[in-house]
Amino acid sequence: MARVPRFAGQRIRAVGVHVQLIDRKPVAVVRVSFHLLSFDRTGLLDAQAYTQAESRRAAAALAPALTALSPARTRAAVVDATADFAARGATWTPSKALARLIEAAALGQVPCGRL
Repeated sequence: MARVPRFAGQRIRAVGVHVQLIDRKPVAVVRVSFHLLSFDRTGLLDAQAYTQAESRRAAAALAPALTALSPARTRAAVVDATADFAARGATWTPSKALARLIEAAALGQVPCGRL
């Protein structure tokens, strides 16, 4: 994995955008995800922290379905929301204006700076 010295010792906001292409041209945004990424003092991504955060997000997303499938007598009266709260700590929510700008950049409608 390559080091990114400009991010050394920082926690940054990142966006992942899945775009539908037709004839190699972007036509629609299919999915957008927002992540917080941590870098060590040398600029190396903390891959373990990222993997743990993604695992927590997956657990939080699957929890309602797994609870619905469990027998009623085993369901707890108190919900354990630990995974949900932990997952929220690994993501961020942009303003509406920034979300529109991200989508426009993903579709090639506005210029987007590169690292």
